[in-house]
Amino acid sequence: MVAVSEGPVVPGPGAAQVSPALKAAFSQAISRVYLFNIFLVAGGLLMTLFVPELPLRKSNDSAPPVPAE
Repeated sequence: MVAVSEGPVVPGPGAAQVSPALKAAFSQAISRVYLFNIFLVAGGLLMTLFVPELPLRKSNDSAPPVPAE
């Protein structure tokens, strides 16, 4: 059996040593990724609005079989 610890998980001493500069750089990088993706998604949405609708077929009847010669 696997032992399960009870109670909250306490981070180790290394978690408190993350510098504020690293936190700022990471948050700025993530913000830029999301900003880029907002424009990418908006562009994709606009492109789908201008794609013409083409029907796949005009009726739901199956095509008559072609006789083999």
